[in-house]
Amino acid sequence: MRKIFILITTVIIGLSMVKCDDPFENQVFSAYEDQPISLWLNSRPEYSEWVKLLKKADLYNALNVGTKFTCFVADNNAVAAYLNNNGYQSVEEMDDEDARYLMQFHIIPDVAYESVSFLGKLEDKTLSGDNLTVKAEEGGINAYYINNYARIIVKDQEAINGTLHKIDKVLNPVVETVWDLINNDRYSIFRDAIKECGLQERLNQKERYFGETAIRDYKTVFVVSDSIFAENDIHTLEQLKAIYPDVKTGSDSSAFYKYIAYHVIPSFSDFTDLGTINKDAVDKVKNVPTFAPNELISIADIKGTLVFNRTADKPVHLLTGKYDMLANNGFVHEIDGLLPVSPAEAASVFWELTDYDAFKILPDYKKWSSKLDGNKYSIDRENVVGIRWKTVPDDDNAVRYYLRSLQWFQDDDAVTMSLGNVGWAEFDMPVIAKGKYKVSIKYLGYNARGTGRFYFDGMPFGGDFAFTSNYSKDLGEITFPEQTSHVFKIVVVKKGDMEIDQFIFKPVK
Repeated sequence: MRKIFILITTVIIGLSMVKCDDPFENQVFSAYEDQPISLWLNSRPEYSEWVKLLKKADLYNALNVGTKFTCFVADNNAVAAYLNNNGYQSVEEMDDEDARYLMQFHIIPDVAYESVSFLGKLEDKTLSGDNLTVKAEEGGINAYYINNYARIIVKDQEAINGTLHKIDKVLNPVVETVWDLINNDRYSIFRDAIKECGLQERLNQKERYFGETAIRDYKTVFVVSDSIFAENDIHTLEQLKAIYPDVKTGSDSSAFYKYIAYHVIPSFSDFTDLGTINKDAVDKVKNVPTFAPNELISIADIKGTLVFNRTADKPVHLLTGKYDMLANNGFVHEIDGLLPVSPAEAASVFWELTDYDAFKILPDYKKWSSKLDGNKYSIDRENVVGIRWKTVPDDDNAVRYYLRSLQWFQDDDAVTMSLGNVGWAEFDMPVIAKGKYKVSIKYLGYNARGTGRFYFDGMPFGGDFAFTSNYSKDLGEITFPEQTSHVFKIVVVKKGDMEIDQFIFKPVK
């Protein structure tokens, strides 16, 4: 049976998702001035209905023990409004599973967010496996809204095991997909073009599978409204298709398909994500991959305004008030232009070797702690996509995920390789824009480490590399003659572990 993978702690899985009964219902918790979350709520009559919901969801006592939490909570009036809007007379009438999902949607485990850290999408998922967004509307810090819906009216109430934020409405779990958000008459031409290209199912898909494990299938769509098409003298799907006469339904080689697929990127990117550019980048621009094979969108930050494909004839921007539309599998942003496929400008690339599904599905992915420091994790070789290796004798564990701090690793993780005396590993790289780049590497250097020889697209690069000292090194310059994906390969020269965090490609002006 396929299992659903949600990045939450094992403790919480046991408490809130597997057990049907509250596992701590017979335990007594002391009440004192600094109380755990559920006791704090229970001591305040205005939250009595919220407490009922927590108990119905088998989460009441779970919030009194263990890890830290961020909880968004609502008072009795807000709960009454939610019940009335959803056809319930009381909490008791709710289905247990519905109550559980509702409460899980309001709780983030393992972290206590303070309001000063709220900025766009919250990186840590709720117990339901979803991400919430927090934005300041008119009124600044006194007008924070969750999912553009519920306003935070009391911030930063501290409990001994977390932080609570009171909201004026009970949140509605996000059930719409990006396809649902696009599927309306405002976007009728773009919507029908998505169908013509056979992309509807992908945009509606909530999860994708890695072997028997499911992970959320995120995508971000830059949607074009009918009014923008009309401004460009396009009033029907047939007129749009006439611009790309090689229309081949479902074919990713069609120029029409590429144009539509170019508006979809495989990530969960709100405005903040789109505008976040690595501080070490040569210029305030980055390239993002799209569903169109080997095509990139360039995003530049021009005085706080995001400009898409600024070197194209008609650069495109997000439409004010129509971006950051949240779905359960991504974001939809409306744009003010057609966004035709354009060559990307050369931009800095920070390629992390841990950015593959084989690593992302691990429960401890990017969750370094002092207790986990130095841990190495095997991956499911049978289902790995984008990574290949060969050793003599063959070893399924030759490539592993590595949590390690104090090495200047991005996110305190790296890929560790034990390739023996005779072996190699290769990784499919991201698409990189045409141009010349200065290449550097971040790695773990230490005595008794191995030596490898690097290849890009089958060509040796940089000479033999000994992993014996330092943590970063310049490797030289490389020219990519076309915009496409590439393959990195490392071949053993001398036996020993080799750990790589990332390769950095900076354009040479």
